[in-house]
Amino acid sequence: MTFTETPGAGSAFGGWNDECAARGFNTSCMLTANQNRFVSAAFFKPVTLLVTRTGSGGGTITSSPAGITCGADCSQPYAFNTVVTLTAAAAAGSVFGGFTGCDSLVGNFSCRLTMTANRTVFASFTPPTAALGVSTSGNGNVSGPGIDCGGGGSDCLQGFPTGAAVVLTAALDLVSFAGSGVYTGIDGDCTFLDNDTTVMDHACTVTRASMPPRDRHDPGSVTRLTRS
Repeated sequence: MTFTETPGAGSAFGGWNDECAARGFNTSCMLTANQNRFVSAAFFKPVTLLVTRTGSGGGTITSSPAGITCGADCSQPYAFNTVVTLTAAAAAGSVFGGFTGCDSLVGNFSCRLTMTANRTVFASFTPPTAALGVSTSGNGNVSGPGIDCGGGGSDCLQGFPTGAAVVLTAALDLVSFAGSGVYTGIDGDCTFLDNDTTVMDHACTVTRASMPPRDRHDPGSVTRLTRS
């Protein structure tokens, strides 16, 4: 006696059970009808894969087998137990940040998962970044978003999205006593939008010129960075 599986429309065969369990996902099972026998088979409806893009960058996710091209089409039903490979392609001016929710990664831009249930995969895209470095001399501190450099601060390097305008602020050292306390300006290989703002169009370094120790009678002040 031979049993053959035939899924209905939109369903997938999920394997043999009971006395045909050893046949697994094979399409047929043969038994000898010499006694009462018990056979069952499982069938599954399709399961859905949803891809969600995250981050402020742009890009496209495609699938194999076909069905997903996200941006435009980000979900697809697949037969139970289908192995799906997703591949990312970043848009111009963006960087692919990685997949979350896959079973395994395949290289730097692809991942693989087996569809045994409804699944959601996240793919992140971010704008490219440029590193801003601050170098100080003399006494005082330079601060800005993610920057706290000099005067006890040691965070002198920070990444920013390309094109971002970054404002830096200089503060005199309040515990130095001798000298004029005059801030003499900034320099470096950054692109300056104005006296205290640099535009992150490339990785660059802001060099703070010498800030001599301030006079002990000077009550102190906070001054915007000003280029010489």
